[in-house]
Amino acid sequence: MQIKFSSTKENIIFVLCISLILVTVSIVAVLGGIQDNKFVADKAVYTLSEQFVNANEFGQAAANFSSLLQAYPQSYDLNWDYAYILAGEGKLSEAKQYYTAARLHRPSVVLDPYYLLEYGQLLVKQGQYVAAQQYLNQAVKIGNQQVVKQARQLLSTAQAHQAKMAKENTQHG
Repeated sequence: MQIKFSSTKENIIFVLCISLILVTVSIVAVLGGIQDNKFVADKAVYTLSEQFVNANEFGQAAANFSSLLQAYPQSYDLNWDYAYILAGEGKLSEAKQYYTAARLHRPSVVLDPYYLLEYGQLLVKQGQYVAAQQYLNQAVKIGNQQVVKQARQLLSTAQAHQAKMAKENTQHG
């Protein structure tokens, strides 16, 4: 059985389909614009937060990064930056969580000498000297002169603390 349309019905169906397409495109355009505006605003907050970090104003930067992480929890950049801020505020265990999240979201971050240096420094502050040495030794291998110099200083600190702990264990044991 065939359904036959008159040209008037065909025209109505055609106009309705075109109208539906135009409404859909308009809605998508409006929603896309809203999303673009949010992204531009979030980028401005991120840029401002970086300026706070560079000025060692960690408190305001931490609040901004925490807010941004709610919107973009899988951003390795935000996790890394927030970890750096938390470490700067002395919140070492929280910082470690965010350094780890950055590494989970982008495993290749361990090829970045600055990440290796910062994470190694965190581990030294936490007294995890053996683990710190692994990250710092890798930073020495792939870093520029500045990174290498800082990593070697931290390695020296880690080794001195390990020697001190070994000596104390020998005296008490």
